[in-house]
Amino acid sequence: NPIVTPGVVVDSEYYVTVSAPVPACSTTDSFLLHVLPDDFNLHSPDTVICFPPGTFQISADGDTEFTYRWTPTIGVSNPDIINPAITPFGTGTYLITASYPHCPDMVHSIRYTVEKVFGDIVTSDTSFCISLPVQIPVIVTPADSPYTFSWSPTDGLVDSSMIQTAFFMPQPGVYKYFLTLRNQLGCVGTDSVIYRPQPPIHIGVVSKEATI
Repeated sequence: NPIVTPGVVVDSEYYVTVSAPVPACSTTDSFLLHVLPDDFNLHSPDTVICFPPGTFQISADGDTEFTYRWTPTIGVSNPDIINPAITPFGTGTYLITASYPHCPDMVHSIRYTVEKVFGDIVTSDTSFCISLPVQIPVIVTPADSPYTFSWSPTDGLVDSSMIQTAFFMPQPGVYKYFLTLRNQLGCVGTDSVIYRPQPPIHIGVVSKEATI
């Protein structure tokens, strides 16, 4: 019982002949060895993407006799083909497993890292009397991620070069401001706020002489 170790991915037919001591008394048989590759190719690399994530077409190739399965299946257009489109649900890793009966499973993975930058103007839309400047507190998430920012418009802001600035406008009206943040990957986060400064209320007291 010899052991066959094929060196290339090609079907080969092997023959065995059994001979008896008696002349012309022999028999021959054969078998076909169907050889499949021991791997497949996932060309799509690990990817860093912006929030909200989009849809990405997988690039992969492998033997058509393998059965393919993607896990998890959420966001995968068809988990039973080798090259589906994937819409990541967030930062995470997708596995693709190729299988064939009586052969070890072959597994590759791709990881999507979702980057997001949020700028939260803490104060809500506000009406107030014209007086001193109103501080505009902002929380940026993630706090340690490098980013650039811009305010629009800049009129009425005490210092538009600062993300933590203040609003002051001596005229009553409705003023809407937009804050835009962008991280090194180019991901964008936005927020806005509306301020409505109101004129002061003047109360006049008219006194009249009265006799009691």
